[in-house]
Amino acid sequence: MTLAMKYAVDVVPTGNEQSLDDFKHQYESSDWSIAEATCVKRRIREEARLEGEGCDGRTFIFNAEEDGLFLHGREEKWCDGRRFVFNGDDLEASSTKVSFPLPLGAGTLQLSLIRPEQKCDGKVDIDVMALGKIVPLRVRLDSTTSEIKWQIFDKEGIPFNDQRIFIYGEQCENDTALAYYGIEEGDCLDLFLPQRGGMYHPSSGRDGLSKIGEERSRGTVKVKYGPGEDDLLSIELDEDETCKSLVGKVKERLAAIEELSRELSRVKLSRVEWSSVEATLDAPARSRRRDLA
Repeated sequence: MTLAMKYAVDVVPTGNEQSLDDFKHQYESSDWSIAEATCVKRRIREEARLEGEGCDGRTFIFNAEEDGLFLHGREEKWCDGRRFVFNGDDLEASSTKVSFPLPLGAGTLQLSLIRPEQKCDGKVDIDVMALGKIVPLRVRLDSTTSEIKWQIFDKEGIPFNDQRIFIYGEQCENDTALAYYGIEEGDCLDLFLPQRGGMYHPSSGRDGLSKIGEERSRGTVKVKYGPGEDDLLSIELDEDETCKSLVGKVKERLAAIEELSRELSRVKLSRVEWSSVEATLDAPARSRRRDLA
């Protein structure tokens, strides 16, 4: 049996997408065409905690119009592969139709593709991001999440009970079919593992991962607030820092920068006005010199 297939795939922007024609030239082929394209940004929820060890040195995006903090496009792969920083509930997908130039912070482009006249055996190809690597799977859409977990166990040896499967921030329940979550050909699922923890004994001389009495740095993150290379803030993280509190710091810094910019503008304007006054005062002297000459 042959039919026209519609499926989705995520691609990482190259930075060369300057127009719609150029965009289609890069991503369309003779086998399939783009039915719809959206820019996907990973928004960090307000209550998400920013742990110093995992976030230190990372770059995030601040979007004033959406009043939120987003993962930097280049950081999405890092976040998918190292889940000790964010849980699945800490992130949500924010999508807009493709426009040029691409929106600041667009991490992936989600393409809805049409491939005509392809053989269909009832199965689709999907990927699972697990432990920093992509695990390809070929599954039926009526397969349950449990069946996916067993396939991952067979391929990667990850215990069934340790696996938590997410699609776009939503956890997939064990007995629910993939089709229920709208999963299609080319989609990428995210695999989370439980965070390991435990008690420590005072005799160990350690407080968690740090030695007792040792000063622990909370880390510093960078926040990009505009398209320019210099539109970047460096902010130190506090203990129990959340996305909401970090956004508050960003707004305070930007307000201070804006106020400083206004002050500098007033200073420059005053200098121009004074130069005009000096020129006016000097005019009679110049006139007398001409008369004497």
